Amino acid sequence: MKQEIIKATLIDGKGDTDVLSFSIGPNNLEIDLNSSECQNSIKELFSLILNEAVINDIKIEFHVGDGYSRGMYIEVCEEYIKDLNRELVEVSHIIRDEMFSW
Repeated sequence: MKQEIIKATLIDGKGDTDVLSFSIGPNNLEIDLNSSECQNSIKELFSLILNEAVINDIKIEFHVGDGYSRGMYIEVCEEYIKDLNRELVEVSHIIRDEMFSW
């Protein structure tokens, strides 16, 4: 199984917002961390990545965009990406085991 790298970059968005941008293949999914829709966007992201994780091993690499300097968001997002990588490994193994146990 090949490993796919997804790049997650924390950047300054429009109007003094904080955005976590995910490069998934040819697509870019941006999550406005200051938006009331942030939780729904994160669920959508997890679903999208999980679909990929059934086929390929997924690793998310965290990056901080040039000029981004809000320390709290950097620390929180870095921990979130670490947790997300752990969850993806666990869940993808469970799903693959169930798929191939038939």
